[in-house]
Amino acid sequence: MTLPKIGKPATRALNSQGIYTLEAVSQYTKSSLMEMHGVGPKAISILEQALFQHQLHFKTEVQSSLPFKLTGDVSC
Repeated sequence: MTLPKIGKPATRALNSQGIYTLEAVSQYTKSSLMEMHGVGPKAISILEQALFQHQLHFKTEVQSSLPFKLTGDVSC
């Protein structure tokens, strides 16, 4: 399914990352898309409505239950 009309800056931002379809959008979290220059709250809202209409959704944000941020390379 093609992307809905979300504005040229948002469309260019998604296309520059290889995102051309709603299925591709569904592989990303809202926050990761919002980090892209050109993608704002309005574009996210339009995308969310389009995803819902096609029984898709954004990738779920993983919330850490750790009281600290874990960083580093764990490939020993």
